[in-house]
Amino acid sequence: MSKKLVEGLKFINALAPLADRYNGDPASDVVLLKNYDRVIFAIYGTATTGTAVVTAEECDDVTPTTSNAVPFTYYSNVATDVFSAATAATASGFTTATAATYIYLIEVKAHDLTDGFPGVRLVLTEGVNAAVAASVIAIAGDARYGGAPESMLTAIA
Repeated sequence: MSKKLVEGLKFINALAPLADRYNGDPASDVVLLKNYDRVIFAIYGTATTGTAVVTAEECDDVTPTTSNAVPFTYYSNVATDVFSAATAATASGFTTATAATYIYLIEVKAHDLTDGFPGVRLVLTEGVNAAVAASVIAIAGDARYGGAPESMLTAIA
């Protein structure tokens, strides 16, 4: 019997769509990786002039009380359905492009987080101040306890 793809993934609304998503330097919800081996944050946006610096932070709890920027891997797609090769980002992150549409996939693995920091969040620091319509979803993967989407263990509380 084959497992359905959705039975190993947890989808999380990390940052809802907004016409000026990067305004105010938003951070996503903290995604706890105690029941998942990795998370991918997917940024989908459109920008003619606005940009953001994308960083990932390990978090000690869902508040978070303490957070530290961490290195991560990302993939970019700025025109078609073809993604770049994996790019290693330092804890300083990367700056988004200006493009008619783009998708960035930011991957953080649980085993790369410091002991005592079970969560991770994405931080979007506005670079060029201009409206950027965008949203972010988080997809926690490699669930330790799979199942139908409605029975997956929470990753944000």
